[in-house]
Amino acid sequence: MRVPVILLLFVGLAIAYECPKNGRLPESCSCKETEHGLDVHCHTSQISPIFKALENKTIDILRIDRCTDGIASIEDAPVILVRNLTIQRCTFETISESVFERLGSRLRVLNMERNTFKKFPKFGRLPILDKLEIGHNDLSNISSSTFAQLPRLKTLRMNYGNLRFFPTLALLPLSGSLKTLDVSHNMFCDISAILLPAFNLHLLDLSFNLIASVKIPGFWQMTSLHELRLNNNMITHLMTTTSDMTPKLKTLNLNDNLISHISDDFFKGVKTVERLELSSNSIIQLPNISTLSNLEYLNLDSNKIDSLGEGSFNGNPKLAIITIRNNRLSHISNSTFPIGNGITMLFINNNSISTIEKGAFGTLPHLVELGLSSNNHIEIKNVTDPAMQKLLKLDLNSNRLQALNKNDFAGLVKLEYLDVRNTGLETIENGTLTETMGTVLISGNHLQCDERLEWFFKHVVKNNIKTFNDDKENIICKAGNKLVEIRLSKFFTNLAEKIMFDLFVAVTESEKDETGCKTVKAHVEVANQWITRVCEKP
Repeated sequence: MRVPVILLLFVGLAIAYECPKNGRLPESCSCKETEHGLDVHCHTSQISPIFKALENKTIDILRIDRCTDGIASIEDAPVILVRNLTIQRCTFETISESVFERLGSRLRVLNMERNTFKKFPKFGRLPILDKLEIGHNDLSNISSSTFAQLPRLKTLRMNYGNLRFFPTLALLPLSGSLKTLDVSHNMFCDISAILLPAFNLHLLDLSFNLIASVKIPGFWQMTSLHELRLNNNMITHLMTTTSDMTPKLKTLNLNDNLISHISDDFFKGVKTVERLELSSNSIIQLPNISTLSNLEYLNLDSNKIDSLGEGSFNGNPKLAIITIRNNRLSHISNSTFPIGNGITMLFINNNSISTIEKGAFGTLPHLVELGLSSNNHIEIKNVTDPAMQKLLKLDLNSNRLQALNKNDFAGLVKLEYLDVRNTGLETIENGTLTETMGTVLISGNHLQCDERLEWFFKHVVKNNIKTFNDDKENIICKAGNKLVEIRLSKFFTNLAEKIMFDLFVAVTESEKDETGCKTVKAHVEVANQWITRVCEKP
């Protein structure tokens, strides 16, 4: 008897993992068989026939988007075993807790976003639910018992609602399990009720609310928190916090607020931060970040900072990326960046920089990318330094340069990308480009297209250097007092004619000595490169 029983079990399991046949699922549904169960996606369908077709099946994922029947159909539908359930855009305003309890024996992920709930539905007992997503509804009320029977809930997303008062009491049953809480895009003004000291939260998202102050000391007492998002609020000041209140915080996002003042002691309370986001505020003075010894990334874009000071980053030995674009910087000191730092990327584009002290970037031996576009007059000799031996990309777009000289990039042995568009360039001295440069963008300039620039175009052709964006090949040349715009390929054609003339002369000379033969070979090589570059384009 034992063999037939085992055989029946295998047959039953096989059937449970098979997609319904004979058109039992609505036509708008798709079904895939996976090792974890069925993966079913339906749209614009009635719920009742879906549940009936999946009765006695093992379902890994069931996603229903836009159901066409009412809430009663799901309450009367048969029980199904599903691990991950999504029911969206079904205009549900309420739902019986018995519905979820009947599905709860296997339910780990529940997504009820984009319906029309005004009050939180009663979920009943869902003993193994890990993740609940109920955002994009019209939620404004939560009772103290809403989450009382969700003992293992780790992720809760109730964003894009109308919550005005933080549901601290309602969340208390989740204090031991909840790791991620997303209440962004609501209507919170006051954080005095956001007191979560006993919680094990790793991520708290309060972005896109109406919070104006974070002065409440109790707010910062989250000892397990790794990431805090307060961006897109109305915060104006960051005041002193008690030391070590968030001892595990790694990411602090305060972008897009109204911050104009940061207390010198503020960062003592969050000194474990590795990523600090402060862009799009009204900060005038570079904040004191000397206590952030683990800081790796600093974003101060779009503020009103006019100076980086001296030694401002001495307390940040792990700092790798600094971005301070779109501020009011005018001067870069040679004492701004500490010797022996690990900075790899520095972006100070869109400022008003007119003075860079010699050696200002020479203390950045690990720098890979430097952005200086859209400033004022930049002296290249003060930007580049032989110590910058790892620099790959240099952006000088939209500054005033006029000329590139032979030693401007001396020592930059790995420089691959140079952007000098819109810089007023007229001349490029012979030998300026290094062997490693594969991209030299020069559009938007008025070049002196005469014999002084001939070497440049030969070099470009021979080394297949990209000089223009793919969709722009026009070059503007100075011809006396006139500006003439021609296509780059036409310029190469004119150049080729001169190369062929030089070749003819060289052939004549080659009859006289061995040096002439070498000259012929050199001209032939350039001519072949030109043919590949211009004549044989796909």
